[in-house]
Amino acid sequence: MRFRLCFDLKDSKIHADFRTLLISFLKKSLTEYQEGSLYNTYYAPAMRKPFCFAPFLYGARFDKDELDVSKRRIDLLLSTGDMSAGIDFYNAFHQQLRKEFLLPDGNTMQLQKIYLEHEQHITSDSIAVQFLSPLCVRIHDKKTNKDLYLSAERNGFHEACKEIVSNQVKGVLPEKITENFKIHPLETKKTVIRYHGGMLETSLGNFRLEGEPELLSFLYQYGIGSRRSAGFGCFTIIT
Repeated sequence: MRFRLCFDLKDSKIHADFRTLLISFLKKSLTEYQEGSLYNTYYAPAMRKPFCFAPFLYGARFDKDELDVSKRRIDLLLSTGDMSAGIDFYNAFHQQLRKEFLLPDGNTMQLQKIYLEHEQHITSDSIAVQFLSPLCVRIHDKKTNKDLYLSAERNGFHEACKEIVSNQVKGVLPEKITENFKIHPLETKKTVIRYHGGMLETSLGNFRLEGEPELLSFLYQYGIGSRRSAGFGCFTIIT
């Protein structure tokens, strides 16, 4: 299930760490829907969040710690393979239509439209994809409690990505389904993303994914990589 949210901004200037603003909107929507009964379903500590999203900022230009979104429009594409979660989010968002959502800098954004997007059906064991939100691959060092982020050009990228995918599907798909999974960069570039006060090295562009159709369908619906529910790892199929 995929649907797009279309927001209008009151002012064109927003903070460069805009993903945290969108996450706040998601949380607020769930908190105000059905008296907040669904919030812990999706945001309880250590909860595996069953969705990914991609933000679209129209006419955006960086200006130090700000973004100037000249067209004053932001879209958010949310994807999930869990129909129940999709319905919950859709209903929660629908309740926010035409309401002003206050941003920390005094700006506001207002949800104007929600509409469903067409989902593609995967039957092949090889697909070319374009990432709509950056592919984030994180390695956590338990000894130092620090994170290392790898773009596609870094050594160890493929192995780290495959391990993340194996953890994603654990307990959901057959254990050995990721054995033949591969990810090949086609036309990619490194991009550094500001998130929660840090800078994350990520990848954008086109990749080829190989694996069983069931696995590729799962990744298409739920995203791939780290921090998927924070606006990373959402892709569309190009061939």
